Amino acid sequence: MAPKITMTDSLISEYGVALAVDSSDIEIDLIQTRVEKCETAINQQNTAGALAALGISLAVPHNVIGEVLLTLRTNQTATDEEKEKVIQGSKLGDFIQNSANATIIIRSLVALSPALLQAFHRIL
Repeated sequence: MAPKITMTDSLISEYGVALAVDSSDIEIDLIQTRVEKCETAINQQNTAGALAALGISLAVPHNVIGEVLLTLRTNQTATDEEKEKVIQGSKLGDFIQNSANATIIIRSLVALSPALLQAFHRIL
């Protein structure tokens, strides 16, 4: 059975995203609920799928991944080697250093375009 979110007699106003859910299988019931002045009403994402695509374990805390993504976004002019060093020296580097696919994870993160870096950072 899919998880369910129910909101009744609510007003969600002036947020970037009114409701963000991390699941591809969820039921949302908005009963007499208004969403106004929000950029996005409902943002449905699949963090597990995004992390799996990068080869990152779900055991890695999202804030650790987010820190690396933010650093990569703010240093877009860095060379690939510099970006790899940033990742290896980060907390994420500590989590993946003994992983069989650490090199693949690092290269996948370095290869992300600025738009994808922003998208991944937004979902974490």
